[in-house]
Amino acid sequence: MKRLICIFLMLCTALSLVACTSGEQEPLEPEELFSPLFRFTVSEGKSGETRLYYLPKSEGFLYLHPGEEGGITGGFVSPSRSISSEAMFKSDASLGSLLVWEDSKDRAHLLTDRELLTLLLKENGAHRTALPEDFLPHNPVSLDKLSFINERDGLLLIHPVDFKETYVLAQSARLPDFAGLILPSDSGKKLWYARSDGDAYKGIGFFDYGSNTPLGNEDFPFDSFQRIGKTAVLFTRVLEDGALYLYRDLESGETRSVVSDTVFNGVTCDVAGKLLCGSVSVGEGGAVHVLDLETGKEKGTYTIDYGSPAKSLAISNDAKTLLIAVGKDSDEVLGTLDLTKF
Repeated sequence: MKRLICIFLMLCTALSLVACTSGEQEPLEPEELFSPLFRFTVSEGKSGETRLYYLPKSEGFLYLHPGEEGGITGGFVSPSRSISSEAMFKSDASLGSLLVWEDSKDRAHLLTDRELLTLLLKENGAHRTALPEDFLPHNPVSLDKLSFINERDGLLLIHPVDFKETYVLAQSARLPDFAGLILPSDSGKKLWYARSDGDAYKGIGFFDYGSNTPLGNEDFPFDSFQRIGKTAVLFTRVLEDGALYLYRDLESGETRSVVSDTVFNGVTCDVAGKLLCGSVSVGEGGAVHVLDLETGKEKGTYTIDYGSPAKSLAISNDAKTLLIAVGKDSDEVLGTLDLTKF
């Protein structure tokens, strides 16, 4: 009996010690959402101009940032494939009218105002093709793997990446209220364009490949649009007390929207239109908001206190990873935000 009592007292003492020890433990730190990848030095005050793109075939991100002495520097990173190609190329081009599209896995094209670069993402290199003397990129849109559409002198022109031939696609003057090509759908058979009244966008229209005749249009006002993947578009409409963000897949017709109290400086969404991410700058910091496009509710906010986020954002096709660039003065950090934690 005495032996049982001793064992019982020993157990009680052990439990009390465990309880005391547990009470002394510090609370666990919240899981870190942001994973830094690279740090750059850019031209003073130019960090906000960085451009970010997701390349689905290559399962990674292309980043273009201002060079320390002007021009642009580009690289590629794929966290899932453990590929990191820093300073893949340097160019005297500006971060103005740029067009990026994939040719195949680990191969992409970048059209700038100086040249067309064929990017070898895994090999960490690039081939350069000089632009024709009279060529100037104006609202370029990719058509297929090896060609793109550019606007010039009232014409929509098709250019192959080697610039050996030029084909006329359509006359923009014959498309009522034409304000710029948006994207092709149905494997390039249907071309969508924005319509305006001269001062603001008022809707969209479309025509068939090889035709100058508009086949249909829709009326709805928007202030800007962003291509999402191959066939989707994110339209932004600024309201008196916030903004309306409208996702529309122009091929499938899938449509979703969300109204935010915040007008984001930069915004994007995934190709399926499930998550919308928007960035804002506040003083020397900022935040990234994550919203559910299916329910219209905000899922969470990531606060940044070590710099302002660039306007450009890039989200993976599975909507699990967001690439952001955060900069202050001439210092910039590129990293990923884990969207599964929201």
